[in-house]
This record gives sequence, structure tokens and C-alpha cells, in this order.
Amino acid sequence: MSHSPYEPDEDVAPVASRRAGNDRHGEAWEYRGESSGVGGPGHGPVPLLEGRRVTVHGVARHVQQRPSGMPSDPTQILTFRVDVAGAGGEIRQSVSVEMRGYDVRGRLSDGEQVTVVGVVRGGTVQARSITNATTRSRVSTPGRPLWQKIALGFAVAWVVGIFLLVGTGIAGFFSVGKGIVDNFGSPLAGAPVPEGPPPSPTRHTVEIGAGNFDVEFSPGSLQIARGDTVVWTNTRGKACTFRLVQGRLPATVKAPGIVKPRGSLSMTFTEPGTVALECKGEFGPPLLVYIA
Repeated sequence: MSHSPYEPDEDVAPVASRRAGNDRHGEAWEYRGESSGVGGPGHGPVPLLEGRRVTVHGVARHVQQRPSGMPSDPTQILTFRVDVAGAGGEIRQSVSVEMRGYDVRGRLSDGEQVTVVGVVRGGTVQARSITNATTRSRVSTPGRPLWQKIALGFAVAWVVGIFLLVGTGIAGFFSVGKGIVDNFGSPLAGAPVPEGPPPSPTRHTVEIGAGNFDVEFSPGSLQIARGDTVVWTNTRGKACTFRLVQGRLPATVKAPGIVKPRGSLSMTFTEPGTVALECKGEFGPPLLVYIA
């Protein structure tokens, strides 16, 4: 992980040094935000209830950083456990912590005092904020760098361009073949060449949920035809306000709108292009839609 200087934050403030877990400067550091569960000296064990937002104070152990393991996924994963001490200094609980992102910035080592704020998922705290009280620094996972977004946009445009080029070439080949048959005859010369009906529009369903990120789309990308309809189903208790990240659709095409909690929304795409959608104000990979 890269090193970064400590930056003051309104959520972090010094508290009395009599608490266990003091840093090397004689001050303890405690998260002052609202939380559903707090664990640490003077608070007792952390209630690890699924979906609950918790704050954990303690000592970091077994700190590890690794890639996701998927060749196409650049996500970095930071894992460690926090030993929560009782009022007498004894270890009362060990809490598993995980933070995911495209990059991990900051410094965290075994034995350092930390404050973790996150949400409980499957017995593990998915960290939203990590404060290293020993070094007075933050550990964070920024979003995808700008150069990666630009590269992704060029890659998507290249793939769509190749797809359209191949499709145009195949259509031209069959058109030439049909002209040869019409001009030089065939065993069925003079008979009309039947043409099949145009393909019927298709409805594609995308689920909006939450996992390791604030919002996740399933599937994460779609390849559709002009005239197809996309239906978004929101399985969360929170609305999703769509926003265009990037696209090659005409300027007249707008974001689909708002999907209410436990609700659904549909949109029919009639022009070719590429569009990326995300939920405004929420962190997670965008939904990519390719329209041929």
C-alpha cells in the first residue's frame, strides 16, 4: 500500500488518553459518526448483525492485501482482523474486516490501532472508512482512475466498431450472393426468394442489488439489438437515480430515470451505440449496454 500523510477529518477527533489503544503520541482516536453498533474499550463486543452499520476500535492483526484473482477485474482486496479489547485489556472479540477498491491508499501494519466503520456482510465488516490511529492517517480505496475510464471507453468503442464492421461485411456478402443467383439463374430460377420475418424485440432484465459495493448490476453488461427493451428491477430498499457515465448515443437520449425501492423501470433503445449507466451518488461498477 502507498503512504499518505494524515489529513484531518471532522469524523476523527482526539479523546482522553485513559482509554485502551492509545497511539504513540499519547492520544486515542475515536470515530464520532452515527452508528448502529460500536465495539471497543468501554463499549463491549461488536454486534455483528447482517446489514448493520458498525464501528470497531482495536488492534489490526494479519494485515494482507491481494488482487481479486480475476484477470479482467483490477479490484484490490485489503483484509485483516481487529482484536477488540475489554476494559481490562483482555481480548474480548476478533472481528474480520475487508475493504475492496481499484487501489488501496494509506498504510496499515500489524499491531497498529485502528477504527473501522463499515457494514456487516456474511459475518465480515465491509469497511467504508479505516483510520490508523497509530500513524494518524487514513486507509482508503478511491474509484477507478480517470485514465482507466478513458481506456475503457476506447475499448468499448473499439469492440462495438468491430462488431458493426463484421455485421456490415456479412450483410454485403449475402447481398452479392443473392444478386448472382438472380442474374445467372438456379434450379429455382424465377421463383421468389422467401425472406424470414424480422426478429421480434427482446426484453432484457437487469437486477439492481448490493454486495461488496453500494450498488451492483446483474448482469454487469448487455448486448442488445435496436428495438429491444431493458427492464431494471430494484431489489434494494433504496432508490436508484440513473446517470449516464459515457456514451455514443444521440444527445436526445437521456438516462432512464429513477427506479423506486423494490420497483422496476423499463426503457426501449432504438439507436445503435454504447452507454454506461450508474446510480447517482453510489459507488460500484457501471452497467454497460451495447446496442447494435
